[in-house]
Amino acid sequence: DVVQANLQILKGTTFLRRCNEIRAHPRLSADVPHSVTSKYVPLGPLQPTAGAPAVVPRTPAVGSAAAAASLRRVLLELDRDVTVPLAGGAKGIVHSIPWESLGYGSAEFMALYGTKYPLYTGAMAKGIASADLVVAGGKAGMLCSFGAGGLPPDATSAGLDKIQAALPNGPYAVNLIHSPFDDVLEKKNVDMFLKRGVRIVEASAFMKLTPHVVRYRVAGLERGSDGKVVCRNKIIFKVSRTELATMAMRPPPADMVAKLLAQGLVTAEQAELARSVTMCDDVAVEADSGGHTDNRPLVVLLPIILATRDAMAKETGMRVRVGAGGGMGCPEAVASAFQMGADFVLTGTINQLCKQSGSCDRVRKALSEATYSDIAMAPAADMFDQGVQLQVLKKGTMFPSRAKKLWELFIAYPSLEAIPAPMMERLEKQTFKKTVASIWAETRSFFIDRIGDPEKIERAEKDPKLKMSLVFRWYLGQSSMWANRGVEDRALDYQVWCGPAIGSFNEFIKGTYLDPAVSGEFPDVVQANLQLLRGARFVLRCNEIKADPALRSAVPEAALRAYRPDKAL
Repeated sequence: DVVQANLQILKGTTFLRRCNEIRAHPRLSADVPHSVTSKYVPLGPLQPTAGAPAVVPRTPAVGSAAAAASLRRVLLELDRDVTVPLAGGAKGIVHSIPWESLGYGSAEFMALYGTKYPLYTGAMAKGIASADLVVAGGKAGMLCSFGAGGLPPDATSAGLDKIQAALPNGPYAVNLIHSPFDDVLEKKNVDMFLKRGVRIVEASAFMKLTPHVVRYRVAGLERGSDGKVVCRNKIIFKVSRTELATMAMRPPPADMVAKLLAQGLVTAEQAELARSVTMCDDVAVEADSGGHTDNRPLVVLLPIILATRDAMAKETGMRVRVGAGGGMGCPEAVASAFQMGADFVLTGTINQLCKQSGSCDRVRKALSEATYSDIAMAPAADMFDQGVQLQVLKKGTMFPSRAKKLWELFIAYPSLEAIPAPMMERLEKQTFKKTVASIWAETRSFFIDRIGDPEKIERAEKDPKLKMSLVFRWYLGQSSMWANRGVEDRALDYQVWCGPAIGSFNEFIKGTYLDPAVSGEFPDVVQANLQLLRGARFVLRCNEIKADPALRSAVPEAALRAYRPDKAL
């Protein structure tokens, strides 16, 4: 029934608001069991409200502009309760918004990873999430993930040298990206992480579990002195589909663990302990983000995966935290993610704009001028053969159209030799700017000398379709490298991973000290993320005031205007 459907959504919303009030209050959240604030479900039909609708008059608060400004300054002191005089001499309390109370599992997230905030900066591959970015965040107590995806092992090792020297006790994470066509690279990365004692991995783009990511998890298991299982190797699993979330929330597959045991890659005790842990500690829901994305709206995806998590917890007895990413470009988006039930948030696109990213200033400038609509989908280098696409900046570059043309040719022809000569000549002259023969020579050298995978080259020289894929992937892979290094004569081929959050972030920082047009420099990654989080806390405080008729009448609207990053934190 249409009335019942909409009444239940509204009632569920009011219940969610009440639960958020409990979660935001440290004393209440400590006393109220999680089961009491679990997801609302429509258990029975509701009766429509009888009589005329209630009208709550909005009585504008009276006071000078100076008084409103003074109250706003007090409200921005987010670590303490604020007392507001009400009509008739009463007093209202606006509660503090501690970092650890932003989400139900925020405190646990912060404690597990040794970070000060319920946020981490997600990895951007090819070293865009650079070692410098990770170190800057880590020194400020912020968890940041190193963009090891797509890097050859020697480059990843060099990045780890810098990170581990600067942050011997963390916090930092390293990205492990699923490489279905470069299995050797995925294995070598796990070998490296285990050897070098990397304790936090951000697993991304996994369409299925692989022996390598399972090995990383299980090889870190041991039994503590109290008899409980200790997971030394922590995993944050980025997912964009419910079936992938379910995969990450279950224990490691028994058949894979058995094979790892038979190969001597895990111990018998670790294999036994694997039954009592989940594949990950946290799931990061990746909505409409830059790079790999399914373009799912967060308001649809996050509640579904939260419900999946709750169902899995009932089934397995193990509860995984859930965070939200994709679209985190302004305080309102961050606050809404926490209000929907996220335990933490992650940012991505906005960090590429920051001065510590592994990109170049030309790309940063383009990002600083982009809006939410200056994006497009284009074929992905790492999953080209599967037709997987990623989200990129379209303004100022021809990469999206040129990459799509390569995919069309890949579908239309069985080999490089089958492509009509005029078309191949145009590719070599305009897109590749070198011959296919020279590209193949580079590709051979890369896989044999840097990746250590000569078998792939041997297969490609027998399989024309695979050879075509590797040649086309040369362009897709180089285009992101050209962008990172700022290669001037390849500016029209820059591949810049970017989501719509860049538009809201640019609007958020416009005219402030974080705006490159004002400061003359690109923003600092710690400041950018701290301002988003602080703004989200202020949004939640304003929401508490707006939800209380007495407070709403006592506080001037000017005191509740949108948060802006007026000064460095």
